[in-house]
Parts: sequence; structure tokens; C-alpha cells
Amino acid sequence: MLAGRWAGGRLRSSYFFPAACLVTASRRIGRCSSTAHNPLRPSTQTQTDWFSQLQQQHATRDANALQVIDCHAAGEPARVVVGGLPHIEGDTLYEKRRVFMEQHDNLRKLLITEPRGYPCQNVDFVVPATTPGALFGYIIGEQKGIYPLMSGHNTLCVVRALVEAGAVPLPTAYQRRGTGIMPGFSLNGDTNAAADADTTVTPTSSSFVLDAPAGPIEVRLDLVGPYDCGPDGKPTPDASTNPDANPGANPAADPDANPDASLDANPDASHDASHDAAKPDANPDSTPSKLAASVWGRHCRPRHQELLITLRNQPSFVSRDKVTVEVPALGLGGVEASIVYGGMFYVVVNAADVGLSLQPRHGRDIVRLGEAIKVAAREQHPVNHPDIGIDYPGPDILVFREPLGNAQPGSQPRHWRNAVVMSNTALSWDEPSTWTGMLDRSPCGTGTCAVMALMHARGQLQLGEPFVHESIVGTTFVGRLVAATTLAHGQPAVVPEITGAAHVTQMATVITEPTDPFPTGYTVGDIWGG
Repeated sequence: MLAGRWAGGRLRSSYFFPAACLVTASRRIGRCSSTAHNPLRPSTQTQTDWFSQLQQQHATRDANALQVIDCHAAGEPARVVVGGLPHIEGDTLYEKRRVFMEQHDNLRKLLITEPRGYPCQNVDFVVPATTPGALFGYIIGEQKGIYPLMSGHNTLCVVRALVEAGAVPLPTAYQRRGTGIMPGFSLNGDTNAAADADTTVTPTSSSFVLDAPAGPIEVRLDLVGPYDCGPDGKPTPDASTNPDANPGANPAADPDANPDASLDANPDASHDASHDAAKPDANPDSTPSKLAASVWGRHCRPRHQELLITLRNQPSFVSRDKVTVEVPALGLGGVEASIVYGGMFYVVVNAADVGLSLQPRHGRDIVRLGEAIKVAAREQHPVNHPDIGIDYPGPDILVFREPLGNAQPGSQPRHWRNAVVMSNTALSWDEPSTWTGMLDRSPCGTGTCAVMALMHARGQLQLGEPFVHESIVGTTFVGRLVAATTLAHGQPAVVPEITGAAHVTQMATVITEPTDPFPTGYTVGDIWGG
């Protein structure tokens, strides 16, 4: 079962549903108990029993019931499907992705289009891992039939959902809200495979491996806080609200704990032996407490612990640098762009070059220009992954960027803002209504990897240097490059890490009634483009 505690490398079933009052119109305030009167159920029935029975009724009535945990990472949502999937064939996650695209795309449509989804929704399907030592696998689905090999924000949400479900090892000092969330969750596949996973647990951190279509993704959880928030709204790492706490369980009180936020002492562990690895002391500003100050930004919440999630991605690389893209339909000629892989193929464009300022109020202009430049780049500069056996054509996404902060003369700022443009319809040059898209609300994990790879290739970012990437809504991820490597055909690449956080927004059972007229959802041009 998915919901449970980690015990001895195996999952132990232990369910609960938080006692929350179902408030009626006549009772909007006050404390509520699990036995509070509710017209929907007998007053003597606990909420756990009531919800469990309701969920079982759904599952009995509809065999297509899906168990989901919705999360957001830095503002961008993802729906994580942890139960109810059919068996997905494939000896690797890359192969499972292909099978899912061909045979089960109806589930992606069901969960992220209307009436159950909206344009910026994403979905992740948790499946059994295929890589030895990995805990779980996952398949990523996005709008317009896009299945990325890797997505940073989606992976953060997968990790957070598995944390909330009690399905991954946690730092022992982490104060959980309970022992699991929803009753009746069944993992998509054989949970016993998790018994052989490679995991490490300490009071303030834990680590494990997930299996993505791009390859194994190393994950580390760091427990930070609780903090006070300063007058600027940012956390104050040196002022813990619990100074008497055990220093070993509180990175804020012990600045020497976990001095290197890298996932391990050997950045080459999961990659080619020819890597040129960053030295541990090359990153003095990457302790968990200092990373928290950057990740939280101005969104600090006082007196709360936070789990920072660090992901080590598969290698990123520059496919084409400084190419020219012509977009005559919008009167744009000679737009300078680079095409960079970070898990998807990104068209990277400086916002100022096309007269953009990356502010939320300019969202319509950003997506109109971004989608047009991306499609034109794909037509004029098609690319594919260099590794044999990986067929991933592009580019399929775009990132605008602009520098932030004060840099010394002649130096490059290490703090940038970005706006990532994603597709939600098929652009046709003959239909201006289709010249649109949507913005990633997060700083975009694989977009951050792509930008760092580009900066490194240009000599603007060294191995081990922290890089802060800010989203259009002001949230941040912190990245760094831990190693250099070489891919097939001599393609130079770098191994990136991304640190961020994700939060649960809801847990649900998604059903499709037999008479539902929209078993695979629908879209309408008012918010989905033409």
C-alpha cells in the first residue's frame, strides 16, 4: 500500500485522514472534532471511516477510479497519480513512457483538461521503477500531448506527494502531520520492489533515487527551520524560533551541519567516469539553511519546518548556440536564440532582445511571442537527442530570461528571472487565434538546468556556483552544476542539481461515471487557444 511509514526498507500500512470539519452554512467558525454533526453522515461515525467507505464506494462503482495527490512546486501545479493505473508494459521508464503515450493517453487528457483540469495543469503517473536501486518510477504528462523525458517541477511534486503518503524515507527529525493520508491507496505496481532501493536517512536529511524516462534521478531531502521571518519577509537562518532544539536536528542552529548540499561526495556516481566534478568546498553558500533563504525568497512562513528537495538531473547540454530565428508572421526578424536540452529542448531567448519585460501583467504578450518563436525555431532548427536509443525531437518549449541583481562591472549576475512558455494548442500560422500558450508559474526546473548549461558553455557559470532562478510570480529555485561530462558523438554536457520545495494542495479520488459525456475531457478556445 502506498500510504504508510517507511520501516526497514518496506512500506508499513498506516492510514489516517486529518480530522477536518465539513462546515455547514450555519457553522462557519469554531473548533471541530471528528464526531461533529454533519448532515452527510451519522454523528457517531469517524471521518476516517466515512471517507474510507465513500472512497470504496467510488472504487466499486467505477473501476477507473484514480487516486491522486495534487501539489504545486513554486506555484506550478501537478497532479500525481499514485493508485488506480493499469499495468504499463516496458523494461525501462523510457519504454513505459512510449507505451503510455500510445495506449493510455486518454488518462492524461482526463486529468488535465476540462472539466477536471485547466491549461496549466500537469500530471505524473507513479509506476514501478525499472532501474536497480530506484524507489519508484514516474511518467510525466503535459498539455498538447507532450511527455517530457524529465521535468523539475513535476519531479518535486512527485517527491512531495510520496513524502505526504509516507512512501519514501524521511529525515528522522521531520515532524509529520500524521502517518499517511488517504485510506485505501494502492500503489501502481509492486511495492516490494522498494525494499531493494538505495536509501540513506539521518536526523536532518534523507536520500533515494527515482526513475524518470530520462534516467535515474537522485533525490535528497533536507530538513530546515523553523525560522523567524525578517522585516523583508525573508527567513533569518541564524535566528531559529527554537534555539534550544538539538543542533543536530536543526540546520539553522548548526551552520556546520551538511556543509555541502550536494547529493553525495561523489558527483560522478550516476554518470560517466570522465566527469570533471566540482569540489565540495567550491560551494560555500549551499548549506541547507542558506539554500532555504534563497528558495523561500519573500515567501517565508515563520515557525514552520520545510523540506527542501534537491534533484540531480541527467546531463544538460547546448545543442545550438546563437542561431537566428525568423518570425515574419509577427514581424520579427533575426531573433537570436539558443537551443539547449535540460530534460526538454528549450529555445533560450533574452527577453530584452524582443522588447519584453517579464512581469505578470505582460503574460499575453509573453506567450504570444514565445510560442511563435518556439514553433519557428522548431521549423528552422530541428534537433534531437544525441544518445542512441533516445528519440526526443525538439525544440518543444521556450524560456525567456532577464538578469536581476547588481553585478560587478564585467561580471555576470547569478540571479535571473525567467518566463517559460508552454503549448496548450497547435499553432497554425494561418490562424492568429492559435498564436498563444501558457506560462510556467514556477522557475522551471529543467529550464533552469538548460539556462545553467548555456551559461557554463559561454564561460558565465562555473561548476559549483549557486544560481538563483526566479519565476514570473517571484518564486525561486536554486541550481548549480556539479560535474562536466561527454555524451554520444562527443557532445559536451554538464550535470545539474536543482533545489526547491513543493506543497500538497489536495488529495482526491478521480472517477469517470459510465454516463459522463466527457470521459477524456475537452478544451474550449476561450482559455485554450484556437
